[in-house]
Amino acid sequence: MNTLPPPVPKNLSECICSARKWTHRLPEEIYRTTVTMRRYNVAAVLVSAVTSVSVWPLIAHSSELWAQVVTSVFTFLAAALGAVPTALGIRERQSLLIQLSRQMGPVYGDLLDAQYELQNGTTTYDKIHPLINTFDQLRAQVVELGIPSESTGSEKPGPDVARA
Repeated sequence: MNTLPPPVPKNLSECICSARKWTHRLPEEIYRTTVTMRRYNVAAVLVSAVTSVSVWPLIAHSSELWAQVVTSVFTFLAAALGAVPTALGIRERQSLLIQLSRQMGPVYGDLLDAQYELQNGTTTYDKIHPLINTFDQLRAQVVELGIPSESTGSEKPGPDVARA
């Protein structure tokens, strides 16, 4: 007589669905922050290059105060553009995203394993409850970062995550 496997608790299924979404979404957000930081870096390099190329002719032909001010402003702008990702917290955000992504993948795999073990009767809900709590803590950190739950479509898709 075949017996049906025990039903998977609804909150475990919801955690698995959410973890799957975040294992795909977090790399997209990491990519987006990387692109943003690179844009600021490229802008800083371009402003710095223009400043360095134009500074000598400007100073050579004019020793007036306005020439020195223009040079100083562009030099400051180049430095400021390089510092914008740090000042806006983009670097710190990316670091947190990487950390969360590193944690989310294994937790997603553990949730899938727990589902399998629960269906086979080799574990109980009481034993997987701490895993659900761990996932809920990770999810709370992701929500705290204010990451949209859905991709905007402009990012490159993250890698397809699979558990061997």
